[in-house]
Amino acid sequence: MTNRVDLHILTIARTRPEWLEQAIASVAGQPVNLCVIDNNGRATGAGRAQAYRESTAEFVACLDDDDVLLPGAIAACVAALDANPAALGAYTDALYMNESGQVLGPDVSTGSGPWCVERNLTGAGHTEHIAVMRRTAVLPFLDELETYTGMEQYFLHGMLATVGDWIHVEQPGYLFRLHPGNTHNQIPIEFRNATRQRIRQRLTAAGRVTPPRVDVHVLYCYEPTRWIDDALISLTAEPVNVHFLKGIQGKVGLARANAFRHGTAEYVAFVDADDEVVPGAFAAALEVLDARPEIVATYCDIQLIGEREGIGYLKAPWNPMSQLFGPSEVHHLHVMRRSAVEPCLEELEKWDGFEEYALMGLICQFGQQYHIPRPLYRFRQHNAYPRAGAIGGHPMRQAAARLVMPILCPLIQAGVRQ
Repeated sequence: MTNRVDLHILTIARTRPEWLEQAIASVAGQPVNLCVIDNNGRATGAGRAQAYRESTAEFVACLDDDDVLLPGAIAACVAALDANPAALGAYTDALYMNESGQVLGPDVSTGSGPWCVERNLTGAGHTEHIAVMRRTAVLPFLDELETYTGMEQYFLHGMLATVGDWIHVEQPGYLFRLHPGNTHNQIPIEFRNATRQRIRQRLTAAGRVTPPRVDVHVLYCYEPTRWIDDALISLTAEPVNVHFLKGIQGKVGLARANAFRHGTAEYVAFVDADDEVVPGAFAAALEVLDARPEIVATYCDIQLIGEREGIGYLKAPWNPMSQLFGPSEVHHLHVMRRSAVEPCLEELEKWDGFEEYALMGLICQFGQQYHIPRPLYRFRQHNAYPRAGAIGGHPMRQAAARLVMPILCPLIQAGVRQ
């Protein structure tokens, strides 16, 4: 009797025979029709697209050649899909194992609780293992899928979310092997970000996520790839367009000014490539800016990465006196009206050091700042690499103060404050 699920395994030149044997053995007893495909020399997406096109079963799935299925995983996913005819895919939780097959613990990337569409934005692992999908839902995306050399499952699962829902089957169904040959984190950061943005654009067009209202840029220079990726991942479910741009060593103000010119959204912001935002950070800022036209920018409290909750920088309500004399007072996460920022870009280009302080003062000629008393920005304190630009110094600090003093002092004298 033919099973209801066609499952494929792709092999390549570096496939380890003993691991492939374990993967195939784990399929025994599962309600699947197994197909092993030699994909050597081809993009992973091309192999997967071939397997899905050649499938004839109601459902399709894939198993990596170095991983293992757990008993009952496929049956649990099929049962979930049978009980929810409108759903397009079902996925289980996963466990990590080492090279020798010893179980190390849960793969927490799947998350807990019911699936939501934001999970297809924030991480490839959320719906990855093991995923059983309706073949008819997969077929429309295969031409695009076959172009992917990495992140092909992330892309495909995101595309399914544009037209329907997933179901999270909360039981371990997959053993994911950790070893040096894993290529997941070797995919160029630019490609990862482009794939995330592509999925977001398609989800937005389908009305599945909130349309972006803020152009956010992330400049990178010396930051470790893992930190950059964490920064970008923290932005994926936010209502923002992400502009991921190479910094200009020694010209931070120029790089930032150029970045602000990207996009056409009403609001602009930036996130440092070694920091992260907290979910809901931009929604909180937009709530203030939409309700208060006299406010030109918001900022928030800061949580330190790697420290327990509540350890960071908590600030008082905005007042121009504190801003003038405290360069770190009005500091992250700035969500600003584009109309206030654009007139300041020519001046911003000149600053390498104190560029953020200068810009925050310059935009006050168009309105007030507003402090959101919540730690919505995650700041990383470290000395891991040199800064892309100058930190500054007393002469530069004085020059920056002279620049913004004619703007802030009248506000101080008039008693303007939050």
